[in-house]
Amino acid sequence: MSHGDEAARLLEGLRLSRGAGKGRWPRSSALRGGCMGCSTTRSERCDFFADDVLEQEVSITKGMVGPDDHVICALSGGVDSTVAATLVHKAIGDRLHCIFVDNGLLRYKEREHVMSTFESDLHLPVTCVDASDRFLSKLKGVTDPERKRKIIGGEFISIFDDFVVELEHRLGKKPAFLVQGTLYPDVIESCPPPGSGRTHSHTIKSHHNVGGLPKDMKLKLIEPLKLLFKDEADEIFVQAIKEAGIYDYLASFWYRFQWDFLDNVPRKICNNVRGVNRVVLDITSKPPAMVEWE
Repeated sequence: MSHGDEAARLLEGLRLSRGAGKGRWPRSSALRGGCMGCSTTRSERCDFFADDVLEQEVSITKGMVGPDDHVICALSGGVDSTVAATLVHKAIGDRLHCIFVDNGLLRYKEREHVMSTFESDLHLPVTCVDASDRFLSKLKGVTDPERKRKIIGGEFISIFDDFVVELEHRLGKKPAFLVQGTLYPDVIESCPPPGSGRTHSHTIKSHHNVGGLPKDMKLKLIEPLKLLFKDEADEIFVQAIKEAGIYDYLASFWYRFQWDFLDNVPRKICNNVRGVNRVVLDITSKPPAMVEWE
């Protein structure tokens, strides 16, 4: 279901077990072991299996991409794009060309950390592009979050187009596809409710890989996670990093700092850094906890 959808009546053979507010949906983790919102006379299960999705998406990608086609993938350093790249790499090997863009908004040493993981641990073919000045100059003075997302999305696509030109010169052939780690919630938060007659959604949040894509983009999209929820993508990711032998490293939990440390560090930052009056400690159990800020 998308936001704006609701079930007006139940089909024969179904009974209501639990309801939710309009525009809300259960995460897939709530469905494991059987449907949460309905039950059937056949007791059909709604289990999610990472192996099945991996096999299916690899097969679909092989069918989409011709034997001589090349593909580029935008890697952010997060779970979703990494899973998407891993799936496509399994399907077409080194005809996948990944690009990681330093947009000037990364944390200290994050670029080096992410590139090392991609190349040494996951064995993905990655080119790093330092576009920090380009992004920061375009974002200077912009305060509206929605406009920032549009600017970021447009700059990413522009950089990918430049990357395509470089690859064409090197390969003698132009890449035809762009891989993205778009999830199902990304789509439904960025698009109008089906049947609403609107050209724009009630704006929940635009995503740079959905709302920021230009209409004249030259690349065709491969989005192997487009029908998956976040925890389903996480499950595939955990399986991938286990296979790479780095599960303990990337699935690490948040660090339990001492109270004196937590009191002292924010005090120093707020007293010495102009414009900063609050320090936030991000605590999450979502793997990998140290990679993504939600």
